Amino acid sequence: MVEKKKNVKELTDEWVAKGGVQAVFYFDVHGSSGDEVKEKMVSFVGKMTEDPYLVYAVGEVASPVDNGDKTFSTSAEVLVLAKSFDSLVNVALNYGPLSVEVLRPEKELRLSLDEAHKILGSVSNASYEFSSFVLKNVLKPEQLKEFEKSIKKREGVKKRVEGKEEEKGEYEK
Repeated sequence: MVEKKKNVKELTDEWVAKGGVQAVFYFDVHGSSGDEVKEKMVSFVGKMTEDPYLVYAVGEVASPVDNGDKTFSTSAEVLVLAKSFDSLVNVALNYGPLSVEVLRPEKELRLSLDEAHKILGSVSNASYEFSSFVLKNVLKPEQLKEFEKSIKKREGVKKRVEGKEEEKGEYEK
């Protein structure tokens, strides 16, 4: 049986009905030449089109602007359809847009507790990774060794806590 190809509206409607979220991401890039910033932005948007959290991503890159101080800037608007709100949060954390505008669903987002937990875990993990990166690049070698020990301990605690979450009713007793 041959499946009919869906147009963008049908695909978007289908995914939004299942909890997907359509949004526009806004980005900027700065550099020393117009060609450089345009190439960086086109490459960046191209990378987003392959993101597994997204059903699709379509971007429009603005013409570079000469800032008058030997630097150039460009911006992009990227229309995305994320598989879920959690996916949208992960994309925002991974790509760091200037701003995000949710287009659909139009009135409200509803989250299950499971999705809320996933989102909070994603945000917590991103914050932890950023803090770890900064600390690893600032600490002295002996301080870094102590920090790495605490990371291993934290990972063990996280595994134990996550195991408890899977046991139904554990916190209800």
